[in-house]
Amino acid sequence: MPPTSLLVCGWNDDARRASDALASTGAFQVTSIVDRSGLALVEARRTTGLACSQLAGQTLDAGGYGAVLLSSPEHMATEAARAARRGASLLVLGDHASGATLRSVVETAHAYGVSLHVLSPALHDPALVDLLHALASKEYRPHTLDIEVEAATDIARLLPVANSFAARLLGDIGAGLTLSAAGSPELAAITVETAMCFASLRVRHAPTAFIRISGTGDDGAFDLRVEDGTGRLVLTPFGSMPSIRVRTAIDGWRAEAQRITRSGQDDIATAATEASLLTAIEAALIPRTSDRTLPAPTPVAAAPARPALRLLRGADRGGSRRSDAPTRALHLVSAP
Repeated sequence: MPPTSLLVCGWNDDARRASDALASTGAFQVTSIVDRSGLALVEARRTTGLACSQLAGQTLDAGGYGAVLLSSPEHMATEAARAARRGASLLVLGDHASGATLRSVVETAHAYGVSLHVLSPALHDPALVDLLHALASKEYRPHTLDIEVEAATDIARLLPVANSFAARLLGDIGAGLTLSAAGSPELAAITVETAMCFASLRVRHAPTAFIRISGTGDDGAFDLRVEDGTGRLVLTPFGSMPSIRVRTAIDGWRAEAQRITRSGQDDIATAATEASLLTAIEAALIPRTSDRTLPAPTPVAAAPARPALRLLRGADRGGSRRSDAPTRALHLVSAP
């Protein structure tokens, strides 16, 4: 079976990694690249030698491709609609999409009957996979959950990663979800409460990448830390000695590409859940949020002063890396 021709919409480091991984499976062949930035196209042409164009709309409407890789936050929704009208499969870089954008892409895929895959390489960390297996059992099904994500990028890119973890770890979120959030360009703190679990999410711009997921279940506690290419998972049944698993990171992009080509199922249902939760989080952070920016909250005249978020700096990695939780939320929403 010949490979599916892949059109890349938006060229950046993640798009390059994703397209290389998809091509390595033999199921896709990158045929052309579009980007509205001339500098990005110069780099794409230098790197790949492929046909490149700034005329994204014309290229999408012309057809001649079987799938599109979407990585441009500003244009993802409209590009998805144009590609879906041509019957193309949609591949989305998950941490490049806001909640509203992801919801729009999900609706487009459903309306045109095309497949949708959301690429989330962070989900393939071996230690995280071990944790997901553990949480499938009643022993560790979480009643409390604490998720921290740090990296040297803006928090608009980190929020979808933390949201992706939460959507899977919380399980069936169901009705009655409540959340509150406070944030700035450097830090966001979110609390999510469902019928079964109370969760805390924190994302922070930091020099190095760091993930921590911890919590308690009916009969045990868990603690996962991913740092410097190594994941360390500690599972502690109450009243027993802990078990420790240390796993080395793998190439998450290649793992995602293999999942897409082998699973036979798309991500529409999962993406719809993630889009709903992420949209609620972004609305709580900024009631009038733009699609991709997360500026500092604007003070309201005559409003009582809100406590600032303070970072505890210099904490040892073996201890807590948490920021002080905000004592007052900026906004409270209740999802239907």
